[in-house]
Amino acid sequence: MVFKIIDNDYERLRDWWTNFVGYPASMQVMIGLEKDREIICIFGYDNFNGKSCHQHIVYKSGEYVQREFVWYVYHYPFNQMGVDMLIGMTPANNEKALRLAKHAGFVEKYRIVEAHPDGDIVLLTLFKQDCRFLNYSKGH
Repeated sequence: MVFKIIDNDYERLRDWWTNFVGYPASMQVMIGLEKDREIICIFGYDNFNGKSCHQHIVYKSGEYVQREFVWYVYHYPFNQMGVDMLIGMTPANNEKALRLAKHAGFVEKYRIVEAHPDGDIVLLTLFKQDCRFLNYSKGH
């Protein structure tokens, strides 16, 4: 298996995102992970304001995501863009996404009642100092 981080092919990432989730991607920045030349995961970022930005994630269920990629997708907003907080939103009934976000260190802040066709939307935040993935190093 050959893994590759893609951070310089926005059009390809945008098209994959749109086909995968069924609606157009509107992120300002997208970082993808490719396994054997097939995209398996994308992190997207938008609404940068100097202090925070929104993070979006899509991935193929059952795929393994390398530690180096996880480090990079948190290094980018926190260290390269200099934000202090990431903001994520997910439907309350998407238990898999909520588990993933909480595993990453996100904390539930608000529930927006009936803001999604399936019910509530959960707003989560992650502060830089709480991001355990920034301590990963390549190969460890």
